[in-house]
Amino acid sequence: MERSPVPLKYNNATSEFMRFLDDAADVAGLATANQAFMLTEGVVRVFRRRLVVRDAIAFADVLPAVLRAIFVADWDIDEPVKRFVHQHPLITAERHHDSRTTTTQQVYAPMLNVLGRVVT
Repeated sequence: MERSPVPLKYNNATSEFMRFLDDAADVAGLATANQAFMLTEGVVRVFRRRLVVRDAIAFADVLPAVLRAIFVADWDIDEPVKRFVHQHPLITAERHHDSRTTTTQQVYAPMLNVLGRVVT
């Protein structure tokens, strides 16, 4: 019995995701892939919490395999949907370990651009 090949989107999922993390770390000015992973997880969860399930599933369908898995991981579909507001909670001042003050918007905006490049 001949086996079908594994689709490339699954076969190359890990290397594709590592390239995504490298790109995310670069544009967000982060030092490690772990920092980029944590940022990615935060961004997709904040976004997911603001979508009804139907829209969230439609968005997940256009994400690469690993990002899709992160998007749906630990999802409580019974959690109330939060509203998008003009002054988004991501846009707040934060103090970094090196005492520089920045806004999360300065970090998240480049991350959203990276996410936009990988959606199919």
